[in-house]
Amino acid sequence: TRKAPEPPAELTAAASKLWRDITKSLPADYFRSGDLPLLQSYCTSFDRKNQVDKLIAEHGVMYDGVPHPGLKISRDEAGLLASLAVKLRLCQSSRTRPDSASLQNANTGSRPWDTENKFANNVRHANRESDSI
Repeated sequence: TRKAPEPPAELTAAASKLWRDITKSLPADYFRSGDLPLLQSYCTSFDRKNQVDKLIAEHGVMYDGVPHPGLKISRDEAGLLASLAVKLRLCQSSRTRPDSASLQNANTGSRPWDTENKFANNVRHANRESDSI
């Protein structure tokens, strides 16, 4: 039986806790060795974003008359977290297969490229009606 991977020693306490929470919530063989650096980056980024967000909350969005420099860091970390979450398949949406039952009927509507043809047909139909008046 495989055990969940232990967090790297260089992670902070908060990042290590997140690592453990994630790895314990998934099957022990979910992550391959190539995923572990991404998971480490995810946990580090999560911790960094939380630290920056605390500073922003403490000092306010405006700092010395200008937007707090942490706003850009927080936004960048949020983007990194989103990207890594997809790569690691941490989000429910990234684990859902397109052929699953819930998505089989999701794409049954008209396709965007069919809209023009429907529009053109409606215009032609409307023109024929106006010609007959």
